[in-house]
Order: sequence, then C-alpha cells, then structure tokens
Amino acid sequence: MQTTEPARPRPPWRLIVPLTVLGAAVLVAFTVHLSGYFIYTPGPVRNVEKLVSIRGARTYPSDGELALTTVSFRTDPTLAELAVAYLDPHQSIVSAQTVPGGSDLRRLQREGRIEMRDSKRAAEEVALRALGYPGATGAGAKVVEVLRDSPASGVLHQGDVIVGLQHHKVRTQCDLERAMSGVRPGQRVSITVRSGHHRRTVSVTTTHNPDDPHKALIGILMTTADYRFDPGVRIRIHTGRIGGPSAGTMMALAIYDLMTPGDLTKGHRIAGTGTIDPCDGAVGPIGGIQEKVAAAHAQGADLFLAPVQDAAAARKVADGLPIRPVRSFSDALRVLRSLPRESPPGS
Repeated sequence: MQTTEPARPRPPWRLIVPLTVLGAAVLVAFTVHLSGYFIYTPGPVRNVEKLVSIRGARTYPSDGELALTTVSFRTDPTLAELAVAYLDPHQSIVSAQTVPGGSDLRRLQREGRIEMRDSKRAAEEVALRALGYPGATGAGAKVVEVLRDSPASGVLHQGDVIVGLQHHKVRTQCDLERAMSGVRPGQRVSITVRSGHHRRTVSVTTTHNPDDPHKALIGILMTTADYRFDPGVRIRIHTGRIGGPSAGTMMALAIYDLMTPGDLTKGHRIAGTGTIDPCDGAVGPIGGIQEKVAAAHAQGADLFLAPVQDAAAARKVADGLPIRPVRSFSDALRVLRSLPRESPPGS
C-alpha cells in the first residue's frame, strides 16, 4: 500500500510580516516619549469662596459657586498620547518652545507659583479697591526684565527703579501705567531712574504696543518696589499646588462677593478664568481655554466667564454651556448682577 505524508502548511509570511510591523509600531507608540511637547487636559474645578479666608471684615454666605478652572498637563508624552490628544477637542498639544520656561518642569512650577502669588495680590487689590479700601503704595516701578530689541534695551536695566516719567511721580507700577496712558506711540519720554543710591534721567522713544497699536510701549516687565498694601483686612486664598495667573478674575469676584451683602451668584454655579490687572481691573487672556470650558461643563456649571479675547475659542467647545465674555472686573460684576435668581430645587 502506498502512503503519502500530508503537506506541511507554509508559514503565512504575508500575515507575519505586517503583524510584526504593526506590533512594533504599537510598541513604539506606547513606549517612545517625545520631549519638547506638552498635552493640556481639563484640570480640577474649585469653588474659590471655599478657598478664601478673611479676617478683619464681615463676610456673607453664598448660595451658589464662583469656581476657578485649571489645566493639567503632561510632559514628554508618548506617540499614542499625542494621537489621542490630536483627536480630542478638549485636549491641546503645545510645543515647549512656545511656553515660557520651555520643557524645564521645575522652572515651570516655580514660575507658576510666582504667577499665582502675584495673581492673588492683584485680585485682593482690585476687589478691595472696588469696595472702597485704599490702594497699594511703593517706592517706584522696579524693572524685572527689559524686553529684547525694545526701546528700553540698553537704556534701562534689571533692578532699576523708575520714580518718574515726564512730570508724573511714580510710586507703583500702576502709577507708571497711568502715566504711559497719556503717551503716544513714537513719542520720546523722559524717565527718572534710581539705581541703588544714584539717580539718573534717561530718554526713550516709545513704540507701538503689539497688543494695542494705539498704546505706547517702552519694553519692560515691572513690579512695585517696596510694595505696601495694608487695608486692615487679612485675606488668604488657599490654592495649594495650583499655579499660574489665570485665576485672578475669579479670585477677585469671590473676595468681593464674600465681603458684600447679598449674593452675586444668585444660586448659580459660575465658572470662569482670566488674569486680572491690579491697576485697572482689566481681564486678560489665558491659555488652555478649551480645557477649562470642558472641565466646567463636566462639573455642571451654569455659566462661564471668559476673557473677551478667548470667548470665540471657548464657544467652539462649550457644548451648550453659556459663555459670557468680559473685559474687566467691573464688566464681570455687571454680568453677575444681571443674572436671574436660580430657583431652589423642587420649586
């Protein structure tokens, strides 16, 4: 009897090769990290009025919430994480080159803490000044940084204290901002500067402010030298590890609401974001607006206050959450005062 061996199956090379390639690609996607990029995701939402403690003044309860919104971020994401973030409208991919401090996480955290400290101080000033308390005083506008290729470059230096501009005395950075409001772009101005125990007078030809071509710019970052602010009220805002300047507007609103009779929230859950200018209460733009709106929506906010510059981007991801653009602290107060009172549950 003749027998034959069964034919051995041929290795399925046409399947093995692409599956091997696919497996290697998946391995790379989940294990290879790309430095130089951040992924922004929705962060925690905090009711600011629960974070504020005030001594030396009467406070009043609120039925609703004034909530700050935050952004969480991941450094050195994997290719898979970048792909997910690219497809998710509530996440953003940001190049470290566009972030002050770059990819140095410790530097970012340190700068974030400094920005939060300054933001708290600005919020207190704006809220208390609106309540009739006296403003801050100081010994001049201290130059923190001279912007590269600006009119002040080579003329002013880090650590210089500006004590006069034209015929105006300068005791605080707000005094300098007010003095500059009367200067035209291209106008040459006389600046009195104190360096240690010495004074000098310099001249600078201003240029256009890139954020507002109608405003003049000399090209410095500044703070108030020997800053003093003693309104007789002690305020503490317990933000923990939250950093950055973007909670200023909501912190100022929370302080004001706590220190005034009635209830600005009228029972609503109001979230928002925006820097606050200590001099005129202007609300400034921020980063991560999409993530902050998404976080507020997920927490059941009834309304979102956004800087006017960020309102259009906020509306793109609002998903039904009303977005109210605001330009200033007084503008935000008008929005809240115009709200109808929220009906209590079961009514």
